[in-house]
Amino acid sequence: MKHRQRVSNALGCVFGIILVRLALGTAYQYAAVYSQFAWYVLYPVTALRSMSDQFVLAVFYLLLWLYILVVQVVVYQRPVGRTVLGTLVWMTVLALPFLPFGIRYVSLARYTSGISSYTLRILPFAGLLVSFFLVNRLHFKQNHLVAGAWACVNFLLLVVVVTMADLLPMIKSGLLFHALGYRISIANTFISRMPVLALFAAMALAGFYMSVFERHFLRVPRETNRLGAVSVPAFMVLALMLVIVIMRDDYQRYRYFHYQGGITTVFFAPYDDRQMITFDENRFAIVNGRQSVFYPFGRFSTQDTLRHHAENVLRMKLIEGLDYYRLARIVTVLAHGPRDTIVYKRLRPVITGSSYRIPEQLRIWARFLDQRYASDSSDISVTGWVRVNGSPLAGTEFIVNKVNRTSGSDRKDAVPVWQDRTDTEGRFDFTCYKDAGSDTGYFQVNFSVPDSVFGSNLRTIKVVSPLSVFRQPGRHLLDTLDIVFTRQGTASYRKSLAVATSSRPDSFLVVLPEVAAIVPLRITGAVNNTGEMADVLLECLTWRLDEQSRLSFLEQLNPSRFYLSEPDGDVMISIY
Repeated sequence: MKHRQRVSNALGCVFGIILVRLALGTAYQYAAVYSQFAWYVLYPVTALRSMSDQFVLAVFYLLLWLYILVVQVVVYQRPVGRTVLGTLVWMTVLALPFLPFGIRYVSLARYTSGISSYTLRILPFAGLLVSFFLVNRLHFKQNHLVAGAWACVNFLLLVVVVTMADLLPMIKSGLLFHALGYRISIANTFISRMPVLALFAAMALAGFYMSVFERHFLRVPRETNRLGAVSVPAFMVLALMLVIVIMRDDYQRYRYFHYQGGITTVFFAPYDDRQMITFDENRFAIVNGRQSVFYPFGRFSTQDTLRHHAENVLRMKLIEGLDYYRLARIVTVLAHGPRDTIVYKRLRPVITGSSYRIPEQLRIWARFLDQRYASDSSDISVTGWVRVNGSPLAGTEFIVNKVNRTSGSDRKDAVPVWQDRTDTEGRFDFTCYKDAGSDTGYFQVNFSVPDSVFGSNLRTIKVVSPLSVFRQPGRHLLDTLDIVFTRQGTASYRKSLAVATSSRPDSFLVVLPEVAAIVPLRITGAVNNTGEMADVLLECLTWRLDEQSRLSFLEQLNPSRFYLSEPDGDVMISIY
């Protein structure tokens, strides 16, 4: 009896490791952070994460049948040859329903296939349930009632395990599934914050099930009373049905979510009916359309969010998926955004790896942060004001991007490092940082305004003291950015209006052709010291313009002026 219990407990520990591995999913391509203690305790789990879910489930299946075979031969002393042959036959029969579509078909998170008929879709489920019943009835010699009860238990348990293995990693790594607020995600929270306890809990649960399985399923019928033989699986069916009802309700959230309304989560927020006013290297642009804002920025206080989430990160012993993305974004803001000593000191034990097992990228960030927070003499501090048609642009969101150039190309990579609002006087200010010695990147500012501020029917737009980019440390007190525009009756552009010059402009005035909204244009020309354009080349991007239309466009564009920091230069106007 003691040896039998020890075998059940040992197998329960193995199955507990497999259950935690299925809940965590396969190893992510990106990095993860473990506490040192959790890393060593969870090493068997992490070793299995390099293998596919199908392989792990197959190992689970084979170990369970091996345990059944050993118990039947050693404990119940059944004939070896006949028992081995019966085990091989019935374990093959039980695997047949998975062959057409794979084991993932029984996941409630993926109840889709190439079968168009809902009636036919249920056939693999029915085949699996019938297979369980036949195995119980013919191989384990159970009566019809007990065989049916345990067939339901094993069937529902399989559905729960496969669904959890399918759903939990998606919730942890997918913005959509995280936004839907699945109740089953509490399992991810438990594993992230207390992974060692979660492992022991899974082992205890698996060991308890193996004990019940051996006592009420594998024992020959004469060793069990009828009430116990039926009541135990009936209770387990009710418990599993409750779990399935919760998961099924979660799945309905995914299936019937109103996607056209957009998805808003702490990691992602869409902004509709907006215009982005951007200032890059000698380039001004107005861009229409939906704007996407990513963590840690959105419709909330950025600083409060960072401090609150820093405390959440410290509670975690296993940080991966969206949690690691959140940590990486917080570190990026600490490195390049405004100085926040409180968050830096709180997260330093995680970032430096004093009690955590961290990837090499975090070690690089740790050295960078130590360098920055050792002194504030290398910070870039910017203060400016914005006016539109003579009035302060108050309460407007501005976004600071850290722009990096890809080595060997002209491609740029913009990473948001701060978001805030202008005050009632249109004043904006922020602090940022980069390694002035080795970092060739720079910082630039964008303003997000409702599309009613400028609209798409601009006739003229004049920009005085457009913003430059910021590379050098020190305090930058800017001249007031003044934007003045007039409107016309029809739209002058649809998607974007961009003005790019060869050197930094002190100011410019652009007069837009009336029909540019339906005829996307690219206009290039030389600029002399009087600000006038010469040698103008007008290119239509959709069809060839006739000479009369071309002359009309050039005549309307003629009053435009560009005053550059260098006497002569070039300008390109793009209208889409």
